[in-house]
Amino acid sequence: MATMATGERGSIAIARICMEKRDQYLGHNKHNWHKFISMQNYWNLLHREEEREMVPYCRDANIGIIPWSPLARGALARPFDVREGLRNQNDKVLSDLVRGQGSEAVDEMIIRRLEEVAKKCGVSMAVVALAWSLSKQAWPVTGLNSIERINEAISSVTFVLSSEDVAYLEEPYRPKDVSY
Repeated sequence: MATMATGERGSIAIARICMEKRDQYLGHNKHNWHKFISMQNYWNLLHREEEREMVPYCRDANIGIIPWSPLARGALARPFDVREGLRNQNDKVLSDLVRGQGSEAVDEMIIRRLEEVAKKCGVSMAVVALAWSLSKQAWPVTGLNSIERINEAISSVTFVLSSEDVAYLEEPYRPKDVSY
């Protein structure tokens, strides 16, 4: 077992156990239980914390990823300056997950870039944000409360972002605290 400079023992061993013996420690093989087949997580252009640990783990374990709120409760579906309406005033989850993390300047830059890419490609911001999720081999859970939203979700399946556009959208992101 390695000793880290900070005095933390076992970090390397724990990482090895996590990767090599996850099935044993989860117990599904030992007890003949069903394997995990999917994970529902909060993952979108404004919140990418899952990319550090859970996405690589899921990829390695062949676990499907089904992100909830791929449009960040609508923040990725409209320009940054459009904040009128009751939801923006009263939605505690919106303020906690999206706007209450001390990252408003970075989020604004991401949303403005998203708007720019959408205009350049002639599609809605929602189509671009959903296409980003799909480009990550994730299968997002979307709220479809109108024909327009259904059509955007359908369009996102065939709309393909260029690797340059993906990089442009992702570049401003900075790590955030996990708040859920």
